Amino acid sequence: MSQILNQEEVDALLQGISGGEVETETGIAPQEGIDINTYDFTKPNLHENENVQCAKNQCAPMGVANSLQYLENRHSSFFNVPHEHVMGLYGDDSLVGRLDSYMGRATTSRTTGPGVMADEMLEGKFEYLADNGLENALIHRHQGHGYFDMPTTDFTHAGITSYDESVNDKVTFEWIEEQVRNCEDVEVGIKWGSGGGHVVRIFGVGKSLGQPYLRYKHDRLQSHNDVTDSYGLEEAQVFVNDLDGDGMMNWGSAGNEIVLAVSESVQPFRLVITVRPVDLFVYATIINYADYELPEVIWSIEAEGFVPFGPVTSGTVKVPAGGKMQIQSGMMFGLGPVKILTKASIRAMDIKHEVECFMLGPLLLGMKEIQ
Repeated sequence: MSQILNQEEVDALLQGISGGEVETETGIAPQEGIDINTYDFTKPNLHENENVQCAKNQCAPMGVANSLQYLENRHSSFFNVPHEHVMGLYGDDSLVGRLDSYMGRATTSRTTGPGVMADEMLEGKFEYLADNGLENALIHRHQGHGYFDMPTTDFTHAGITSYDESVNDKVTFEWIEEQVRNCEDVEVGIKWGSGGGHVVRIFGVGKSLGQPYLRYKHDRLQSHNDVTDSYGLEEAQVFVNDLDGDGMMNWGSAGNEIVLAVSESVQPFRLVITVRPVDLFVYATIINYADYELPEVIWSIEAEGFVPFGPVTSGTVKVPAGGKMQIQSGMMFGLGPVKILTKASIRAMDIKHEVECFMLGPLLLGMKEIQ
């Protein structure tokens, strides 16, 4: 497969956390939905450095690099990648160069090099995120499998899972539309009728006279056709009707099929832990930054050590849009050094936080965050 990518811009969002007694917190705030059809694209572009010139067959690593840069541009206070997003290649320290390496796309030239299959693309992305402390930063979803070695189920690697939301094994326009309208990051994989494929970044959706279309950005030439690496970046639109009646969207013409769609988004809630030197309980607040209710946040507080009574408290809570919900441990009884793990989970994301203390019966003494 080859690569690509870019996306659209958005209003501002993200409000910070204020608050007095809170000492430690973890998590990332979410994205705010916009209506792509009414969005003013003349506004300053939040993503001008996101779509970068691509080496030959580098579309999958560059697509992921563009995606991660988009998420950083939108959520710089909460999500940052440690490598610069510039033109790069296998073995260097650019973002795309690191992803080239993680995806096993070994090449020494911008005008030659292999492509990347879907499983290699996801494995490399997940390894990069895990190795750079970002394994819990994003929610990953996908549609489509059976092409480019994409397995027919949820995809888990390096402790990260992409959840399969395919419809009859296929990619649907409605799913892509939902992701884009929620300002999720979206890439699609295209299988060319002539052989091979490509990955592009979707930043807009719509219908014209009832016909569905996608807006996308990519390097149309890539450096094997543009040896100067000066041209090829473009924003374009394509109709995606099912022209051949096989239930799959065609990319502009029959034979070219959309076989894979991948969505990444920052996770929509934050876990705030109240740490006190001496207490009987562990307290946490789940804050929902999304503009929709989180109907089922599964949480647990678990003590590890000599805690013979009440080491685990767990439950499920609803957190209203823009609201918060407090949770707390039950009464515990133990003796000696203890680590306490607090965790909140929604479908594709866990937020975890650890503190340590000394237990003297029911008392939690000297509680402090584990760095």
